[in-house]
Amino acid sequence: MTDSAERDTGELPTPDAIIERLRRALEDPDDEVRRAALEQLPPGWYFGGVTLLCGALGDSSWRVRKQAVERLAAWPDPDGVVPALIASLSESGNVGLRNAAVEALTRVGRPAVGPLVTAYEAGGEHKKMIVDALGAIGDASALPTLCEALADPDENVRAAAAEALGSCSSDPPPEVIDALARALDRPDLLTRLAALEAGSRLGIAVPLARLRPHLSDPILRRAAHEALGFSGDVEALPYLLDGLTDRSRPVREACIVAVWKMRGTLEDEGRRRVDESLRRAGADVVGGLRQALGAEDRRVRRGSATLLGATRTEEALPALVDALIDEEVHDHASAAIVAYGPSAVGGLCRIVRDLDPSLRGVVYSLFPKLGAAAADPRIAALLVDALEEDEGETAAQAAAALGELGGKEELAPLLRTLERDDRELQSAAAEALGRLGARYYDEVRMLVQARGLVGPTAPSLCRVIGAIGRPGDESLLLGAMRSDDPEVRQAATESLPAIAGGSEVIEALTFAIADESPAVRAGAVRALASLPGARDTRAVTVVDALVAATFDEQHTVAIAAIRALGSLGHLRSVGRLVELARTATSRPEGAGLQAHAIEALVRVTRGESKEVEEVLLDLIGHADPEIVKASLRGLGQYHSDAAVSALIEGLQHARWDVRKVAVEALVQAGGARVQRALRERHRHEQDGLVKDAITRALGRFERGGSRPPSGRPPTR
Repeated sequence: MTDSAERDTGELPTPDAIIERLRRALEDPDDEVRRAALEQLPPGWYFGGVTLLCGALGDSSWRVRKQAVERLAAWPDPDGVVPALIASLSESGNVGLRNAAVEALTRVGRPAVGPLVTAYEAGGEHKKMIVDALGAIGDASALPTLCEALADPDENVRAAAAEALGSCSSDPPPEVIDALARALDRPDLLTRLAALEAGSRLGIAVPLARLRPHLSDPILRRAAHEALGFSGDVEALPYLLDGLTDRSRPVREACIVAVWKMRGTLEDEGRRRVDESLRRAGADVVGGLRQALGAEDRRVRRGSATLLGATRTEEALPALVDALIDEEVHDHASAAIVAYGPSAVGGLCRIVRDLDPSLRGVVYSLFPKLGAAAADPRIAALLVDALEEDEGETAAQAAAALGELGGKEELAPLLRTLERDDRELQSAAAEALGRLGARYYDEVRMLVQARGLVGPTAPSLCRVIGAIGRPGDESLLLGAMRSDDPEVRQAATESLPAIAGGSEVIEALTFAIADESPAVRAGAVRALASLPGARDTRAVTVVDALVAATFDEQHTVAIAAIRALGSLGHLRSVGRLVELARTATSRPEGAGLQAHAIEALVRVTRGESKEVEEVLLDLIGHADPEIVKASLRGLGQYHSDAAVSALIEGLQHARWDVRKVAVEALVQAGGARVQRALRERHRHEQDGLVKDAITRALGRFERGGSRPPSGRPPTR
């Protein structure tokens, strides 16, 4: 877009020339050329720029309109933008322009509220658009004007005001509640409908007496029935139950949501009354609720599931089971089935065998939630059969359920399940045996000892011993660590810390760090770090062993050792971690080692080491973005001028994810300098995620939520 004369002379174009060039580009028939022209408008204030952008709000291309909204919302002088946008609201011949102007005003936010209120008070034919903009902004200072607009002579303005009030606040003040209540007495249906819907969005409790006249009106029935759900009056229940069988689907669905909402707000006695009424309801109510489980509105589906659970009818159970596959309804359907209690057992046991395997497994996982009803022997028998007949995740869910509700009789079937050639199932069965071992320790230990920690089941049995073991049982695992099978050695190694952490165990784990298997070595590293005594007088031995493991040729072992040193937090490890953080390596995983070393260093020193701060400052210019991000996170714990300057510099990084980390780290630093830097970056930032992070950071500063950690002065 640079003229040839400018290229020849090398002179920068004047602001007037830039605006004129953009104006010409906006006449191009190609919408991409027009959009790019707006994007290339330089940041900052340009005379004529607002007029140009407001004109582009009426462009035929939504992409051009969107770009215009973005630029207007980021304009450095809101006082110069808002009047032009308000003037655009009066363009009755271009709906797209008016809607785009409302969107831009919404993006400007609070600075637009005062001028919009003044424009409303001045009158005119575009008052509805002004009210729409005030509602979209949602600032509390506009509430008096919106309440006043509920009495506007124009019916469309009144309805828009009611709708705007419904979106302005989740905790409406009394004047809003009173204004919406008065609107219910107006003669026009549009205002009353908008007021009813606004009241429901805000959760306002409208008395039954005020709602009863609207229940029979064909236009208001749906909204009036939904509002009943917030009345908190159990006397409204008969009207809602009648509405559950209404000929109109919208009315039925509104009643479902209303009863669901009411039931959720009532005390125990009121809730029992609702449930008893539902249980006395006829088959047509249950049928309607089952059908509503397929509604588009998730509130309707969730409400239907809850109400079906309250009916306790066997006819509803299959529908609730089918609803378990709906992610948006799953929790409500689960709670509804559990609410059946003992009466669910027979029906579930009858239908579960015919279900799809994935859904069958979900039902298995529900059995332990039935409370005392889960002790029904039919459930245990069903789950034991599933261990042998089902496969994969379904059988694993049956094993997990047995771990919750099984008894001594289920120990042997679970033990046999360990022989199945299915890793997921073996893991679930071992975990179930571990859970049951908390209640039946002697029986489980006897079964494990009789089988022995040898053969295909040995890894799983090692984990069972780790779950149930008591002091003295470590000898079983120490013996298994001498197995020829590396998988057995790994399982024994990882299970030891749960039982004991004495010198014999430390010696065995230290020896395992030299194992020929990388998996065993990594397991030994993790086990050493998790020993109960790893931070007491034995810490030196453990730390030295972990430091030695950082030299391992397998990067998985070295990284495990680095992370373990970070979790232990022993200063003895700082020297080696500094070496790893500073030293680049030719190995492909070298950058990963460095990043983990940086994170471990930060955890160990907690922002109190000048040496570590210097390391971090040296690394923020590294070519690998992961190392840069780790360094920036670490610098967030320091509050020196150098650290803050480095973090502010990170706001200019080419990668968006690095800039986002710099923002998050700066929140910890605080101060006027940081706030100025964030505001400046916010004006120029193009990435939405980074911009949102800056907005949240500035919000925390405004609330006083960011300050240096107490008890430690800023590092200088």
